[in-house]
Parts: sequence; structure tokens; C-alpha cells
Amino acid sequence: MADLQPDLEQFARRIMEDWPENGDIDGWQLQDIAVECGLLIPTTVTEPCCDDCQCSDTGFPTTCYRRCDLLRAQAVEKGLSR
Repeated sequence: MADLQPDLEQFARRIMEDWPENGDIDGWQLQDIAVECGLLIPTTVTEPCCDDCQCSDTGFPTTCYRRCDLLRAQAVEKGLSR
């Protein structure tokens, strides 16, 4: 099943909305915004997806945040596994 088209414009607006007054954004905020804008797809997993699965550090079942189709295609072009 194909992902919905991510909203890159909304993502950029959300990232920049508090800049420069409160220009600091942490990783959790970035992840939440990326999910809201369709760049990351939360998926419940019960086992590692690959040898270097980062989700396996937290135990299973857990939520894995996977790249949308657009970002996954770009990662493959760059030789990244996910």
C-alpha cells in the first residue's frame, strides 16, 4: 500500500514557526512533526526488520517510525538500508 503524499510545505512551516525567537527544536518534536506531515509512518513491529534495527533496543512490540515512500526512495538512491 502506497503512502499518502507527504506535506513538505507544512513540515517546513512547522519547523520554522518559532524561529528565531524559539529556534530550538528537539528530536521528539521533529519526529512528531514529521509524523503529522506524513514524512514518517508509525508502524507497530514485533521483531527486528534488519540486522541493524534500532527498534530492537526498546524491546517488542514497539513503534517503528519508517520513512514515507518519497524519503525511502531517496535513502535507497544514497545506499542507505532504510
